[in-house]
Amino acid sequence: MLLTGVDEIHKNQVSLYFEPCNGNENTPLNYEEVWAKFVQMAKWLAGVYWNALNIIHYMHDKYFYERSQMCFMDTNPHRFFATGIAGLLVVTDSLSAIKHAKVYPLKDSDGVVTDYQIEGHFPTYGNNDDRADDIAIEVVKTFMNEVRCQHHYRNSEPTMSVLTITSNVVYGKATDNSPDGKKAGVPFSPGANPMNGRDKTGAGKLISIGS
Repeated sequence: MLLTGVDEIHKNQVSLYFEPCNGNENTPLNYEEVWAKFVQMAKWLAGVYWNALNIIHYMHDKYFYERSQMCFMDTNPHRFFATGIAGLLVVTDSLSAIKHAKVYPLKDSDGVVTDYQIEGHFPTYGNNDDRADDIAIEVVKTFMNEVRCQHHYRNSEPTMSVLTITSNVVYGKATDNSPDGKKAGVPFSPGANPMNGRDKTGAGKLISIGS
């Protein structure tokens, strides 16, 4: 939402056009404005994501229906629709930086944001600090609420996981600089783990987050 839907690396419009957030090298980003734009983007993204998943499941049933496995299921099973999100902590720490520090977007000659200057300190996820952790919770709730508003294939019930495996490496490689200070190409943290090197209070505090 900070890039108006433009891929800043290839300069392609990859989503609907979103009005840019106010802010430049002299004016920091405003948290309330950025959050409002994030909610708008989440609504659009949930629709695109869900259409893609519905197509995948429909085509799988059409061309590769798993009859041998399904014969062991109930006649009318309760279906779950698994979804996932990656980069949660990049979003969380970026929003935390915008809210608790000063983040100045730096633009190239085309007016596209390509980097950020951060002034001050900000709480980061993974240190049992509610100022950051509450942002992570709100991000997940917001996107999940948008997911629930979509049409679910075969009336399934949507679920969501915070993706781990190797998606953090692939997505990080394809992502440019972000407002939390992550540099272009650097992997995301896996799953719900804090960004690499940002857990400052030890394993005990990190474990207590999930308790």
